[in-house]
Amino acid sequence: MCLAFFVFLISFTAHLTAQNQKDSSPSKFLIEIEKTNTKIKLVCLTGCNWKELHYTTTNANLLQAIDQYGMTELSKRDRIEIDSDSNTFLFTIEQHNGTLTLSGVEGTAWKELSFSCKQTMCKQAFDQFGMTRSN
Repeated sequence: MCLAFFVFLISFTAHLTAQNQKDSSPSKFLIEIEKTNTKIKLVCLTGCNWKELHYTTTNANLLQAIDQYGMTELSKRDRIEIDSDSNTFLFTIEQHNGTLTLSGVEGTAWKELSFSCKQTMCKQAFDQFGMTRSN
């Protein structure tokens, strides 16, 4: 009886460890972000259920959350049931004094990416691992 419980405990622990490792691995995506004086545009090149998103930047400190389905709110994220087999990611975009800051919340290998964009228009591609070039 004691041996059976010990075997169950070890297999249950191994299952939980495997789940945690799967949940922490980055999702596969490639997105290009473009900033102009009045808007921020995102083009998903791979790994999203959307092709293009854009919003105006009337409020310089607006925090916008983006996931595999499009624009979202961090407060709503907890109430959405996520399919464990889907390509799940979540990050936020914030603009402040000509700098765009991306904060990885879920499905990214990075915690924060930022780049200066004080020109009239600038583009930057990024994926689950960080800043990159689009093809």
